[in-house]
Amino acid sequence: MTLIASIRCDDGIVIAADSQETITDPNGNSYRRSVQKISPFSLPTVKAVVAGGGNGNLIDAFIVKFRRHLEATPISSIGQFVGETEAALAKFYVNDVAACPDKDKEIDLVIGAYVPGSKEYNVWRSAYAALVPVEDRQPILVGWEEDIYYRTIDRLCFLGMTLPQAILASIYTLIVAEDTSNYVRGPMSVVLLSRNGVFEEPPEEIKRKADCLAG
Repeated sequence: MTLIASIRCDDGIVIAADSQETITDPNGNSYRRSVQKISPFSLPTVKAVVAGGGNGNLIDAFIVKFRRHLEATPISSIGQFVGETEAALAKFYVNDVAACPDKDKEIDLVIGAYVPGSKEYNVWRSAYAALVPVEDRQPILVGWEEDIYYRTIDRLCFLGMTLPQAILASIYTLIVAEDTSNYVRGPMSVVLLSRNGVFEEPPEEIKRKADCLAG
């Protein structure tokens, strides 16, 4: 499993995720491994971020195909990005999800984008083939969702919060999840989107903040 948190604030949007994934081998044995749950990539006309919970193979396949799609499609606005992404999702559900032999085909995606040409940015949660934007004071959680995590992140979000405050709120929510679940484990990844672009928080800085919050 995994837990992904996203918070919109006045000067940007944060996406944070743990790195634990549960794998089941052909004999039915389960084990855990650490994987990068947030996949940012930079293309000439768009910088995109994809994070997801659910069927790991389907999520990986979508990221590969989605990147190929964007490489062949110059993006000039956030509106165009939404249209292209929803079209790619719809095609993926029809072709790949339908053909997947796995019993559990669920995927839940958090997708972010920054368009350098227009300096527009946004983050969305997928609802089948539609993109639903993250709203102010309405943070989203994807993956191992429990009421305590929603209560935690909702309590920490407020009108006028800044990007540094949103980073701390998302990290603290993941800390609570680590302390209360066997399915959420670090190391954490944090990606920031703003009018200045897309940035990954350095791992050592995430750990420093997490240690301070946990202490």
